[in-house]
Order: sequence, then C-alpha cells, then structure tokens
Amino acid sequence: MLGGGIYNADKLTVGGCTISGNTATNSGGGIDNRGKLTVTDSTISGNKALYAGGGIDSFGGTTNIVDSVISGNTAGSSTTWGTGGGIYDWRGILTIAGRTISGNTAGSDITDGYGGGIDGFEDSIGITDSIISGNEAIWGGGIVNSAGDVTLTRCKITGNGAKELGGGINTWSRFKNVVLDGCTVSGNTAKYGAGIFNQAGWDWSYGGDIPGLLDVQNSEIKENIATYLGGGIYNKGTLLPSPFVYSQVHDNQPDNIIQGPVYYGGYP
Repeated sequence: MLGGGIYNADKLTVGGCTISGNTATNSGGGIDNRGKLTVTDSTISGNKALYAGGGIDSFGGTTNIVDSVISGNTAGSSTTWGTGGGIYDWRGILTIAGRTISGNTAGSDITDGYGGGIDGFEDSIGITDSIISGNEAIWGGGIVNSAGDVTLTRCKITGNGAKELGGGINTWSRFKNVVLDGCTVSGNTAKYGAGIFNQAGWDWSYGGDIPGLLDVQNSEIKENIATYLGGGIYNKGTLLPSPFVYSQVHDNQPDNIIQGPVYYGGYP
C-alpha cells in the first residue's frame, strides 16, 4: 500500500493539519506524493512505512514544506531495509523552509537504513532556516544525498547518528553540488565522517568514479564525534572552495578533516 495516511497523484495542499499514527506497507507512511504537494503549518509524526518515506515519500513529484514538523517517523523494520525515515525524495524537487525534522529513523539494528531525516536520490533539495536533529540511520543519520543537488542555508544539523557513515550528512554526489551556507553541523556521531561524509559516486556511463562536490561557506562544523576517522569531515570527493570561505571546522573528535582517496566504496 502506498500512502498510509494520504495518497496524492495530482495537486494537494495540507495546511494546519496533524498526520500521525499511519502505516504504509510499501512507502509513504504519512503521505505518498506522486504529484505536487504543499505542506504548511502542519505536523507529520509517528508514521511508519515498510520501505521508503516514513513521514513523506515523494516519487518524482514536487514537495514544498513550510513551517512544519516532521518527527518520530520510521522507514524500514527489523526485517526490511528502510530509506528516508522522515522524507524520501526520488528524482523530484524538495524544498523545506522553517521548523524541524527530528527523531526520525531509517532501518534498524539488523537491517540497512539510509537517511534518518531525509534521503534524496537524483533530485534537487533546498532547505532553509530549518533544524535537522536527533535522526538515526545506518548510513546518513540526518541526510543522505545520492547524485542530487542539495543546498542548505542557515540550517542546524545537530545530534544525528549513523551507525556507519555520515552522522550529519552522507553524500554520494557524482559531480552534483552539496552546498552549506550559514549552517551549523554539530554533535553528530558515526564510525566515519561524523559531521559530513562526502564521497565519490560510481557512474556506468562515465566508466568510473565521479567525485562529489562539497561547498562549505559561512558555516561551523564542530563537536562531532567519529569512532575512527573524520570527526568533522571525511572527504573522498572534492571540497569547494579550498580553504572554506569564512567557515570553521573545530573541536571534532578524533580529528577535524580527513582526506581519503577519491573512489566509490562503503568504507575508507
């Protein structure tokens, strides 16, 4: 079943609503969007999807979220992988302005999970003046980005956890841009790349590894803790600009920035 609470294949505006406690046996625990979705002044919480998008699944659609809370949603189970605990966006356009994405989970201790807060695949994501906190996944506690463009402006990415890579952000960009401007990335945890894990992506048409592009401006990456390497940033792609423009990377453990080889692969 698609869309435990709501299924949209046309144009839908959700305003001043609470969508909670719904379950989808496939994707979109709260809402499954295949058209144009606008969510304003609403709360989407406590929903579950067996696979993708515990709160919202957007499959090739356009999703605009304003002044809303996406919290406590789950994608995956003890027997199935999950992607996008809060939001999963597949080849669509996702914009978020204001409020919080928090306490969402993708996967479990014994199954794979990608993007506790948000997972985007070959899409365009723009997030402004928002808090992404307390989300958990195996890969990318706060955000996972695969081969898409992501712009984060004046956001706080705090207290997220990944059991493997990218506590705050885990990105496979393939010549796409991940831009942080005026953001704080702090208090996140992972084995590698607690703040940000940036790596190359494999492209069959290119015939090899394509580096991910990470652009950090006017931002602070601090007090993140990695079990092994890359407390602040573990980079296996391209950092732009170098050095960062008006940014600080400090007080991360066990180190601030690690530069690894540019190749696609799960581990350093």
